[in-house]
Amino acid sequence: MISISFLLTAFVIVLIPGTGVIYTINTGLTQKKRIMLAAAFGCTLGIIPHIVACILGLSKRKRPGQLGTLRRQSWGRSCDPCVGYDPNR
Repeated sequence: MISISFLLTAFVIVLIPGTGVIYTINTGLTQKKRIMLAAAFGCTLGIIPHIVACILGLSKRKRPGQLGTLRRQSWGRSCDPCVGYDPNR
């Protein structure tokens, strides 16, 4: 069961803009439109390797004893391929 404190913390984190958003807005306010679009495109390209790692199961949340290992999570054993954590294991 997800606690109320977790939901509140997640909500606050979602509301706070990340560094890419702040950089893009700053560039848009101080530079030309073309440079702002390049900044937005570059920040978006920076997310793609993380999305691919998540899809492949490489971004599995580690347990304390598994910090030094990295292995691909099999699709059938994970309840969510991005999190890779199955509480029933």
